[in-house]
Amino acid sequence: MRATARARTTELICDHHSAAGPVVTAVRGTMLVSSVSTIRELGLYERYLACLPASMHDQVLYTLAMSWSPIEVAVAHYQACDDMGLHDDQIAEVGARVSGRFASTFLGTLLGAARGAGVDAPWLGLRAQPRSWDRMFVGGGARIERVGPKDVIGTFSGTPLARIRYYRQSFCGYYRGLAKLFGHQAHVKVIGERADSDTLIVSGSWV
Repeated sequence: MRATARARTTELICDHHSAAGPVVTAVRGTMLVSSVSTIRELGLYERYLACLPASMHDQVLYTLAMSWSPIEVAVAHYQACDDMGLHDDQIAEVGARVSGRFASTFLGTLLGAARGAGVDAPWLGLRAQPRSWDRMFVGGGARIERVGPKDVIGTFSGTPLARIRYYRQSFCGYYRGLAKLFGHQAHVKVIGERADSDTLIVSGSWV
């Protein structure tokens, strides 16, 4: 009975599968550049460098924002971030700041359109997820389901980054930051968490 009730209220916002295949093989360099810059702003850079393998320093630290970085490089970066042992609120702060950086690059046009959309503004961003995904990842996919008036479940598949706690928490912080840019307060959390899974599932809601 519950399953039937839920099915009636669920709307598929997008079900995107990258033309590059089901597994993420590369990420946009700006993910790493923005993340490292934010870590530096927060006074965590030396701590981060101590956790990043020396063999990966050049590949991570000299990444160009508009380049594509192999997924192995991204994994090394986010694993080093995880190894710093930050609290969830610190990680969320990094994610929120990164969203602000993205607003001035990839998201500028979308934000401009959304400012005139009122309470429906977040849906513009969620419906644009396929385009946003392909700008940031090579491979993988994103599925967004509407499960309430301002409630969604997002399933992001094919990324080894989902196995890293820091990435999962900063991902949630990133979307909370985006919601603020749209003029809302949001609650975003990981659900169905598994350390051995390449799929990240999050629930989100906003007011």
